[in-house]
Amino acid sequence: MAIASRTRRLEGRIAIVTGAGRGIGAAIARRCAEEGARVVVAELNAESGEACAVQLRQSGHDALAIQTDVGDPASVDRMVAAVVDRLGPPEVLINNAGINVFHEPLNMPPEEWDRCMRVDLVGVWNCCRAVLPHLLARGKGSIVNIRWPSTG
Repeated sequence: MAIASRTRRLEGRIAIVTGAGRGIGAAIARRCAEEGARVVVAELNAESGEACAVQLRQSGHDALAIQTDVGDPASVDRMVAAVVDRLGPPEVLINNAGINVFHEPLNMPPEEWDRCMRVDLVGVWNCCRAVLPHLLARGKGSIVNIRWPSTG
């Protein structure tokens, strides 16, 4: 019996993956590409973001790296504008960017708490706020928010 060819679930869609320069984010970006998406590697570290996009392109996938600080609404707006300009409106957003703070709760400096919340919480909102108008205009799309457990 012949096995039916697998449908690529994201064929031709534009997917933004935040924090995709390494680790699980890079694996998510790779999987999106394998499913047929045109992947945007939205990464704070420009070098690791570009390295991920290069690997994807070398594997025959369509990928673009854009340096993005998810905690900065202007940076997120610039990233989404660049995506729309270069590829078209995004259809998938995967909020993967996150940081851990390694402090006992009662000893955590307020600056570390603020930094964590800026990336892990405000960053998700910034990205959703910037992408959602494009999803609403199309009448469809997906947003996936990944919550990383604290190890500190």
